[in-house]
Amino acid sequence: MENKIEVKIKNYGLESIIITDNGSGIESENFEALCRKNWTSKLEAFEDLTRIGSFGFRGEALSSLCSVASVTVITATEDTKPMGAMLEYDEKGELKSQKPIAREVRLI
Repeated sequence: MENKIEVKIKNYGLESIIITDNGSGIESENFEALCRKNWTSKLEAFEDLTRIGSFGFRGEALSSLCSVASVTVITATEDTKPMGAMLEYDEKGELKSQKPIAREVRLI
């Protein structure tokens, strides 16, 4: 589970905001819906709300960012390392491109 998040802001966020964590990565079956409003892969039943132990789960942050900025996600999992994926999303949170990229898991 992720327990460290690093945020780097360039030119007060006008040029870029880079967020890195030491989580386990995003599974490829979640790439398409990742930035859609109110989407989550972390809940299967309403009762799961009481047991969630990770950061963010309601699909608000990435969806909101897509509506005002260019969003690129780079991720890898234990199953895909040393390769990962670079994902680019449009203003509606739809996946517009996916490219392979060298990437390790738990970078921080």
